[in-house]
Amino acid sequence: MALARPDSGLTGLRTLDLYNSTVTDAELKEFARPDSGLKGLTTLILWLDSVTDAGVKELARSDSGLKSLTTLNLCWTELTDAGLKEMARPDTGLKGLTTLDISQTKVTNVGLAELARPDSGLAGLTTIYLGGAKVTPAGIAMLQQARPGLRIVQ
Repeated sequence: MALARPDSGLTGLRTLDLYNSTVTDAELKEFARPDSGLKGLTTLILWLDSVTDAGVKELARSDSGLKSLTTLNLCWTELTDAGLKEMARPDTGLKGLTTLDISQTKVTNVGLAELARPDSGLAGLTTIYLGGAKVTPAGIAMLQQARPGLRIVQ
């Protein structure tokens, strides 16, 4: 996608809303390149897109060009526990995330356990949206106990 090219002229772009677009995992790989033209991006909205764990893995690369992201919306994507595990790796490129929306995804309590780990790379999260995800009250309670300062919105 031309947006991510280093010479795109979009280095000052802060918010990119790709709601219900045709963005693919391959395009997310381009977004996450170390020389990405989107280095200044703080908010990325991928709601209702064809994004899978493979695309999320690219965003979470330790050398990701999207280290400025603070808000990531993956609502209604194909995200599963495997993708959330990639995001929560200690060496994730998404350490700056403060807000994560994984509503209406396939994430379960197994994925929440990755966020609850003491070495989670997403320790800076302050708000997570879980409405419609495949999590249970027990999983939410486990996450809240592990991360008492985390605002969990269902």
